[in-house]
Amino acid sequence: MCDSNTFKTVNYTPQTDPSYNQEHHLENPAGFMNDMQSIFQDRSGLWHVYYLNEPTWGINNEIGNSNWQHATSIDGTHWVNDSDIAIKSRKLDPTVKWGSVATGSVVISDGSIAGTTDGDFVAFFSSYGAVNCGEQSIWAAISKDNGHSYQPLSDLAVMPNLDNYPDFRDPYVMKYNGQWVMYMAEGDKVGTYSSTDGQNWSYIGSTSWNPDAFLDGKDHGIVECPYVVTMMADDGTRHAVQFVGANDYNWGYTTGTSYLIGSIDSSGIFTKQNDQTLPVRIDLGTDYYGSNFGKVDEQTLITSSWVNNWAYANEKVIGIDGNQTKKGTTCALFRDIKMVKDASAPSGYSLQLFVRDVVDRTFPTNDDYNVYHDIPSGGEYLRTIDNSKVVDFDIQGGQPGGVFVVDVRQDDNISTLMFDINGGWIRTKRSMKGNFNNSTYNAETKNITYGKPGLTDTHLTIYFDTKSIEIEFTDSHQVYTLLKWGKKNNQSTTLSLQGGNMPVSVNCKEYDYR
Repeated sequence: MCDSNTFKTVNYTPQTDPSYNQEHHLENPAGFMNDMQSIFQDRSGLWHVYYLNEPTWGINNEIGNSNWQHATSIDGTHWVNDSDIAIKSRKLDPTVKWGSVATGSVVISDGSIAGTTDGDFVAFFSSYGAVNCGEQSIWAAISKDNGHSYQPLSDLAVMPNLDNYPDFRDPYVMKYNGQWVMYMAEGDKVGTYSSTDGQNWSYIGSTSWNPDAFLDGKDHGIVECPYVVTMMADDGTRHAVQFVGANDYNWGYTTGTSYLIGSIDSSGIFTKQNDQTLPVRIDLGTDYYGSNFGKVDEQTLITSSWVNNWAYANEKVIGIDGNQTKKGTTCALFRDIKMVKDASAPSGYSLQLFVRDVVDRTFPTNDDYNVYHDIPSGGEYLRTIDNSKVVDFDIQGGQPGGVFVVDVRQDDNISTLMFDINGGWIRTKRSMKGNFNNSTYNAETKNITYGKPGLTDTHLTIYFDTKSIEIEFTDSHQVYTLLKWGKKNNQSTTLSLQGGNMPVSVNCKEYDYR
């Protein structure tokens, strides 16, 4: 039996400092947030998403009081937060037996989960802080109001961790071949479990993410937030995909989200496509972590993530009022994912991303939308945009060794985006003035390949908001996401378009979010 720790309950005041509020992204209205939870449609077609809400983050130096926040959408693109937390930690609700509420997933019961009826929402999640269950244990909660609030499914953990295994978390649950299957983050592997009633689980195998499992020998560290799905590629064949949060510091990158393409056997165990198959990052940028996914149809997935990473999530950022802000995080714009046949990929297939439609492109908002601006080598063209704007770039004139630069300048920060059009790669560098100094945040990144080499032209869309930049490469269907901190009292952003060491011709079309 799992007993509860003695937690002191806390009253909290939501962190309402508006300094870093996003204009057009889902974010926590009450303060700090991180990992995304399930993204799914209910039987009526309404979209649901959950994310970790830590409303007491930073109060008396407290961290780790995570809860589940719920939001809904009629189109999977524009989201509305619930007014209250859906699954509360014991610090906010002393009647529950779990501790903090960490990452997990939601299923809609077909009545086969013990203690539920058909149509109930059931959340499976990891929790920290239950005595005699191990430091990390797996719990279940039930909702009978379409996911807005949850109660314990039982007083016991559905999967205690009596051996106190140090990495035993982030369950993803799905119905597969007539049974419930759970995928668990367990250090450098994804454990797989099965159950007929959702309450009693048996270990059946695992998928290794150890360096020895991959021909390149790269170490992806401790994996988190697994998600497994089958989908149809553009050639009509069906394949499985396993996503994980990967810690890629050991080979020069930040945390991120990676995937393998493969298959699932009859019991639910995932195997990569072949020995040559390697992990691929689903987003090329520095800040796409704690992500989650859902199924739109047989050929399409939907995804979003936490725009941040643990290298600097705990850093202090000072708001307009002179105090530390608790709202330095956000969700990414939601994207669709498609699988395409790709002879260049070791698995034979790759995934492409498409930012969901958040722009009305009927009319650009800038008067010079049909003008190409010629920028000489070493030259500069300045333009000013609103903080929250979408800009389509058509860039012509790429040459071998040449770099086109977009400097995103605000009073308190600069984000430099460098594109080698001919080489097909991007690298970035960020800096903040005054109140924030973190070596990982400020470091210039490695070159990241976004497209085919040898091209002279490229097209991309950049989505600007208060604390995020998302670059969509519309030719190669890749996305690069990075966090930036620019206070809301900055009413405008200056774009410095630079020819670098080659002349370029650039057309810009500016749009408002809708």
